[in-house]
Amino acid sequence: MANPHAYNPFLARMVTQTDGRPCHTDCRPIPPQSEKRRLRLHTAQSVCCSHSHPLGVIRKYAQSIGIRVRLRLCGGAAGVSSDLMSEVARPDLNGSGSPESVHDPRPAPPEPGPPSVIPAVYRFVVNVTYLPVLASGMHLEVHGREHVPVAGTPLVVAANHVSSLDPFLVARALPHGRFMQFMAKKELFVPLIGDVIRAGGSFPVDRSGNDLGAVRTSLRILKAGGTLGIFPQGTRGGSELHGGAALIAAKGRAPLLPAGISRDGKRWIVRFGEPISPRGGIKSVTAELGVALSALATPVGRAY
Repeated sequence: MANPHAYNPFLARMVTQTDGRPCHTDCRPIPPQSEKRRLRLHTAQSVCCSHSHPLGVIRKYAQSIGIRVRLRLCGGAAGVSSDLMSEVARPDLNGSGSPESVHDPRPAPPEPGPPSVIPAVYRFVVNVTYLPVLASGMHLEVHGREHVPVAGTPLVVAANHVSSLDPFLVARALPHGRFMQFMAKKELFVPLIGDVIRAGGSFPVDRSGNDLGAVRTSLRILKAGGTLGIFPQGTRGGSELHGGAALIAAKGRAPLLPAGISRDGKRWIVRFGEPISPRGGIKSVTAELGVALSALATPVGRAY
């Protein structure tokens, strides 16, 4: 084992008195250091004179002045790595004092885009889901298309929920160029069916809690000028409207378009009302939306 009291030339150079003389008879004199370096290293003199290795003092003193050194064991005895000063990590210039807070020059990862819509798949799904309506001898009537803003602008379509055909009927009722992307319950995203739903631009939502991921996806759709479809009732036949539609419309700076769905004899009816501004409190906007949906869900006469 190495003698802990053996002469260490590196420590002899590191530990000197302020006038450049060695602090111990075993140390070899070296030329006076710069005043700043002498002041930093002078603290270890008393330890060196007691024939102990000043690792702890050097580390503690270095930390007190805001630098970090790398210490290691050499040959079974405590020692200081020869590249001590090259491994000094000085505080960053922003005053935080933490080497980890240095600005990372690497660019931030790009923000994910909204779910894509494959128009051919979208139209295919809308047409296929309309076949049961035709097979039952029914047809779709649309009222209020003039209230739908032009395509390319963000829009939140909020409809009442009465059947499993509702999202497809509203999508079919929208003017050409509007591809509505629905929040669909995550239970629908099973193999094959889920792939088709995703290809149509819709995305899953966990209705058991606050799904922040679905909210972020909704906002990305609106930011891209898309059309978001929401059922404020949450489930079919729900008696209470939730404030999620008003909240998303406010954050996405998009108008709310109420859409009432009803059935009268051989007719499925979709009625669009005037857009509702998202400005104002969430409760007041939700209440206004509820009044509009109640009126629009009442069947009216034939249109076209």
